[in-house]
Amino acid sequence: MKKLNIKNQEKTWNAIFVYGILLWPVIHFCIFTIGMNISMVVQSFQDYPKTDFIWFDNYENIILTFLGKKPQSELINTKAIFNSLSILPLTILINMPISLLFAYAIYKRYLGHKMFRVVLFIPTVISAVVLCLVFNMAVGRSSGFIPKLLETIGLGDKIPPSGFMGTEDTAWTMILIFSVWTGISSNLIYFCSAMGRLPESVFESAQLDGASDFKQFYLIAIPLVWSTITTISITGVSSIFSWYLPSLLLTNGKYGTSTLGLMIVISAQGRNHLGIISALGVLVAIFGTCLTLLAKKLMGSVFQEEEY
Repeated sequence: MKKLNIKNQEKTWNAIFVYGILLWPVIHFCIFTIGMNISMVVQSFQDYPKTDFIWFDNYENIILTFLGKKPQSELINTKAIFNSLSILPLTILINMPISLLFAYAIYKRYLGHKMFRVVLFIPTVISAVVLCLVFNMAVGRSSGFIPKLLETIGLGDKIPPSGFMGTEDTAWTMILIFSVWTGISSNLIYFCSAMGRLPESVFESAQLDGASDFKQFYLIAIPLVWSTITTISITGVSSIFSWYLPSLLLTNGKYGTSTLGLMIVISAQGRNHLGIISALGVLVAIFGTCLTLLAKKLMGSVFQEEEY
């Protein structure tokens, strides 16, 4: 009888322990996900800072602005929208292939793979603020490394008078280059981890059959890590609308470098236009969800997930 009581007590305490641990994340989810999203939807129908309901007027203003029937403003800027959307092809078509190639080179231990591992992993362990500062010092000033290099090779006339980060012609391009530099590192961690689990016997068999390194990469490595590629692609699609930190730290959104995320953050800080910003956030959430689901479907149709 005592043993039965002890077991019941242990089950009770185990249940209290488990539910106690789960209680905090559930409360956090209810407040900061469900609660905040409901609040955003409610505010999108209000004329903030007043609390009067104006229903779909905020949505109408946003749509008419995007259609060119109303003048643009700091709150609704199509340039910021296009900047955010341009991150998507950069992530899928540039960052990801480069990351895959470097991960494959590290996996196959090609010449220089140790150097790749160290150099390309550095941005992942350094603060984004420090990376932006270093990049700005390298390209954003006339005394920076890149301008000095261009002057040395006789291309000093290509340097804008206010620097590469101080003109609309080059500022956004520089931010995209910065995004490639830092984006490769984060992807490389996932791809190296995925390729580290690949069965070497498959590659050895392919080598015996005379398959070149390119064929092994395209026909074996990519299909086997396709689930990781899909996950990173979907994450990249869903994050483009909240991408803003490089624009904030490098140019503070000036010179045509604002993004949708930065536009919402700056506007929300003033708390003067929360109604229309909330409506914009709702529209972005709907569009982003549809785009993410489409990306998931397209990625799933290319290769079937392989188990090994």
